Parts: sequence; structure tokens; C-alpha cells
Amino acid sequence: MDDDSMSAGLIYVAYGELMHKLQVMEMSLWEIQALQMKKGMTDAQAFAQVEKWDGTTFGALYRGMKSQPHWTEDLIWKVGQAVQLRNHLAHNFLREFFLAVESQANYEAGADQLLDWHGVVDELAGQLDEHIKTLGGGGWDQLDEASKAEVEALRPKAWPLNNDSEGSWRNTE
Repeated sequence: MDDDSMSAGLIYVAYGELMHKLQVMEMSLWEIQALQMKKGMTDAQAFAQVEKWDGTTFGALYRGMKSQPHWTEDLIWKVGQAVQLRNHLAHNFLREFFLAVESQANYEAGADQLLDWHGVVDELAGQLDEHIKTLGGGGWDQLDEASKAEVEALRPKAWPLNNDSEGSWRNTE
């Protein structure tokens, strides 16, 4: 592998990791939404809400939550910036830095930008975790063993894109 390929590969790894962090951040918004659910909801009602969240974008989820009274102006503004960053990464970043004019200078500029964004996203994730605690959330470590077992029981046993069952994207027949 030549140096250019190695540089590009590292950029793509950093890009993928940043997109992953933003996806996890979206799950933090789900957690906040779950903490706002009305007491007494049935499991079916709760799962219907989760399905609704699953069918929406990070931006739409943010727009639906930004007027909730628990947010500080600063924190909700930062979440909005994270939405814009995610959209920029998904729709512009790779094209702007690597496909239009491929060069070592672009690789270096892209790497620097990704490193900056990683730091900002990590800081915001920590702030969201603290905010979630103020709303009564606690994360995985705060769950008792019975609750953890319930969550584990809900996990899929097979992932749709990883099997060769009928209807799989890999089924070429």
C-alpha cells in the first residue's frame, strides 16, 4: 500500500468513527425522549414511539425536541451544530476534500478538520451524558442485573444484512 492509499484509508477510518459517534449521539436523544415518555404507557405504545424515532432523521428528531424546556440554550445549540456536522459529513465532506482534488494537502486539511470535530463531538457527548443524568437517566452501568438481562433478551439474534436468508441483500438468486 502506498503512502497516498494509507493516508486516504486513515481519513476514511476517522470519518467512519466520527459518523459512528454522531449516530450514538442520536441514540442519546432517543434516551432523552424515552425519559419524557408518559408513565403508564404500554410496551406496545413505547415500542411504537421507538419505531417512530427509528424512522426519522437526526435533524427531524432534534427539531422535534429543541423546544423542550429541559435544554439550556447552549446545549441545544450545540446539538443543532452536531446535526449540521453530520449532514455536512454525509453529503459534502468526502467530496470536498478527496474527490474533487486529490492531494496530500487535502488529506492533511481533512485530517486536521476531522480531529477538531472528534474533539468537539466527544465534548458534546459528555455534556449530553451529564444532561441525561439530570433528567433521571443513568446509562448501562446504572441498570440492575434484571434490567440488563431484559435488554439483552431484546437484542436481535441475527442481523438482517449478515445472513443469507430469503430477502437478504446478498441473496443474488
